[in-house]
Amino acid sequence: MSSKINKNIFVRSNASAAAPARMEKNSDSPKLALVTNPDSSSLSTVVLQQVQALIKAIKAGKLETRADLSAASGNDRELLNGINEMLDAVINPLGVAAHYVDRIAKGDIPEKITDEYHGDFNTIKDNL
Repeated sequence: MSSKINKNIFVRSNASAAAPARMEKNSDSPKLALVTNPDSSSLSTVVLQQVQALIKAIKAGKLETRADLSAASGNDRELLNGINEMLDAVINPLGVAAHYVDRIAKGDIPEKITDEYHGDFNTIKDNL
């Protein structure tokens, strides 16, 4: 075998040994990233700081807060963007529901909600 192939096998086998148990055994990319990306710990720090800031803000009722993507790149940026999208998917329908409940409480019956929601949010919409 060539030296290049031997090095690749060595990296893959060491990556497999270093990979956490929760990672899929058939997925090479995340395992290799652990071995070949020396900046992975600093990128994880960015994610941790952003998530901690989000938790603090959301607990304080600042539901408009989102992760700052400018300090992240690669998988970390993708993860933080996904968290932002998840917050939007939860908070936006709740905002609509809260607005409707407020109007109904004041005796103002609003028009039917025409936005499309799925799952539990659709049930809330139908009940308003």
